[in-house]
Amino acid sequence: MSQNEPVCVSTVAVEDPAVRAALWAVYVAAFGDAETACIQEQLCYSRETFDAALLDPDYRKFVAMDGADPVGFFLCTNDLEKARVAYVNPNRLRKQFPEYEGRIWYYTAIAVRPDRQGRRFTAPLVAAATAFMDEQDALVAFDYSLEKNPMLPEFLTRGMEAAQAKAGLKTRTSTFVPLGGQQYGVIKLS
Repeated sequence: MSQNEPVCVSTVAVEDPAVRAALWAVYVAAFGDAETACIQEQLCYSRETFDAALLDPDYRKFVAMDGADPVGFFLCTNDLEKARVAYVNPNRLRKQFPEYEGRIWYYTAIAVRPDRQGRRFTAPLVAAATAFMDEQDALVAFDYSLEKNPMLPEFLTRGMEAAQAKAGLKTRTSTFVPLGGQQYGVIKLS
């Protein structure tokens, strides 16, 4: 494992094709086991739509770097129509949170390479995203797989609160509010 100090870069466009390719590899690796572990498809992007999102200034990108090597990222947008790629219904968010109009940021992808998962590379991502969302007076929305990441809300909430305290942000707490869920099942006839 690298001894580089973790760094997080925040950007509106990832211009370098090699970095986009590396981020695609992170995305695929992070969800590699989802193909058989999850009932709902977890890779909402194709390579082409992923590259388009990385170039699109309507998406904010937070990229964790290990030296020159991208090892994780958060991809989010406040253009809720574009967030539909992650199977979200923007009308529900707009109706339930009208006071956040234009400031609802939907995380369409959160990924860290499996060999880099853990606090060392994820904490800088959470801290950078939290500072940005604090500055935007934003509401952070996301979806996750219970099969793949059952602790994601707790992890993000704790990480955000640590970032809030450490950076002295204007917000002080983070609370996860479940909005609903999807239940899948089968009926076996015998």
